[in-house]
Amino acid sequence: MKLTALFFILLLAGVAGAKAPPVGMVEVKAGAYKLFYREKDQKELAQVSSFFIDKFPVTNKDYLEFVKKNPEWKRAAVPTVFATENYLQSWPGAEVIPANKENHPVVSVSWFAARKYCEFKGKRLLTVNEWEYASDSENPAHSEKILEWYGRPNSQLGAIKTGKANKFGVYDMHGLIWEWVEDYASVMIKGDSRSDNTREKNLFCGSGALGAASTEEYATFMRFAFRSSLKGNYVTENLGFRCGKDMQP
Repeated sequence: MKLTALFFILLLAGVAGAKAPPVGMVEVKAGAYKLFYREKDQKELAQVSSFFIDKFPVTNKDYLEFVKKNPEWKRAAVPTVFATENYLQSWPGAEVIPANKENHPVVSVSWFAARKYCEFKGKRLLTVNEWEYASDSENPAHSEKILEWYGRPNSQLGAIKTGKANKFGVYDMHGLIWEWVEDYASVMIKGDSRSDNTREKNLFCGSGALGAASTEEYATFMRFAFRSSLKGNYVTENLGFRCGKDMQP
């Protein structure tokens, strides 16, 4: 009887000590991610610690709130060193988002802007490993959908929550937008990079794929190649982001 009572006390203590995800986020439990690119002395699997992730990409409505409270990130106020002239190009005005697109993902934002937004929210951008792990990209069941979406580069951008959540409870990791990550150019380095990695590959061609752990993972190669083509101030009409957060303060 005493042992039973002790068990429940310990169970309740564990529940009380668990940190609930912040509003709008879910917990991605720790696990291993099979590296797509790796150095000769790197292990095949990278360990990913538990972290919180936004369930959805950041929307126009979310970003408008940020811009109003941080006017230095209004379209006309941002220097081109932090975002090219097409920053927020779909917005009709500095504080006006497109009609009926409040719940569409914000796009045409730079890495600097995305990073600042997450910082404003007390969060951060995801790393490449975290994004790939949380997207369940290594699940073969997703491959056909991903490649089919990559084959429609000019498709109309829709609202968030387009389908079912993945196994982590996260939506829209594939099939809606490309997403910025903190270390976007950490694998194939060219030009402006946030990493101290010194490798450089020829992008968007077969030679770039030769460094991949599995050359059959073409969809993954496309993501890595796209990220590595970016510079921090670049914006495109289908590139947005979502934030992550450490489990520990």
